[in-house]
Amino acid sequence: AIGLILTYIYVRKPRGGKLADEENKDFLKIPVCLIVFFAALYTLYNVCCTFGKDISKKGEGDRFVYYLQFIGEAKSTTGMTFVFELIRLFTDNFDAVLYFTTFACCCMFFIALNLSKDVTVYSVVFLLITDIIVGVTFVNLKQSFSVGFAYLMIAICFNKKKSLINEIIAWILIVAAILFHITAVILIPIYFIIRFTGWQKKYLYVLVVILALCMAFMKSLCLLAAGILTNINPSSALAAKLNEYFTNGGITAGESAFAFVKGFPFYLISAIGIAKRKRLRTVIDNYDGYLLLSIFGSVFYLCSAQTYWMYRMIYYFYLPISIFIGQIIKKGLNTTLDRSVVGLCYISEAVVFFRWLILIYINYGGF
Repeated sequence: AIGLILTYIYVRKPRGGKLADEENKDFLKIPVCLIVFFAALYTLYNVCCTFGKDISKKGEGDRFVYYLQFIGEAKSTTGMTFVFELIRLFTDNFDAVLYFTTFACCCMFFIALNLSKDVTVYSVVFLLITDIIVGVTFVNLKQSFSVGFAYLMIAICFNKKKSLINEIIAWILIVAAILFHITAVILIPIYFIIRFTGWQKKYLYVLVVILALCMAFMKSLCLLAAGILTNINPSSALAAKLNEYFTNGGITAGESAFAFVKGFPFYLISAIGIAKRKRLRTVIDNYDGYLLLSIFGSVFYLCSAQTYWMYRMIYYFYLPISIFIGQIIKKGLNTTLDRSVVGLCYISEAVVFFRWLILIYINYGGF
């Protein structure tokens, strides 16, 4: 329902009679009061999912781990510790951490949409059928904040002119994201992919080949990097995370295989982008940047065949991939086959999301 309301706001006709995702770019911006309203609705759903459940007695799952960190029985990242301390100024109830995370991160997501001049109604729909809001902000608290800062950084880099102040803001957001979750180091290459547009056009396929080679040897390269980092700093958080991700930590081959399959819509989007590059890169702004990030995200899904946890890296790419497919739909679909393939992207992503949501309730009785 929230998605339908938000979509309506994007497509309703303003005074000029043009659709909101056409020439009247300013109309795409959601008023601050509505951003707060939508974030509050998602938070209310989190309240409904959480109310009456004693997380302290659950004994397992991500929420229980965060509960232990909140009460001081386990360590957390610098950013998440700051959130815990902030919440403790008002209440000792851990549930408030869950609600604050959903509200704050939804606000960041919607602000990033506001900053993105290339957003279309199709982009909004695709983003809403991923698990970035209902799921990530409910369970993966640290990464929710990281992704929120990441989206703001990506929106600024794609849509704001290069200036000292914008570059400083972008790097502050990168550092903030890393302070919440170490996987946000991926934002460093993302930053350079977006900013160095000349490289995108000249060396696109070279970069694709490099990514393919990295994917083929991802596990070996990451474990090697973890060993080097451990030798430099035995308490390295990045080394610990790499070891956790690439030693499979109890994750079965079946789970890794399914994570690989879940990337199907993203593989399709990357394939469509490559196929239409010659015709659309002069029509769609930042085409090569969006295509590279789409391929980058697809590579991480492919790597989940080696290690299940790599699928979490795709969270950082949901926004640019959503914008990319939205622009392709708006400016590049000419045949029934084109529309069928893109429709398959949306249907498969929706199936994956609703399957996950149903299993959450059937297997666990909720979040």
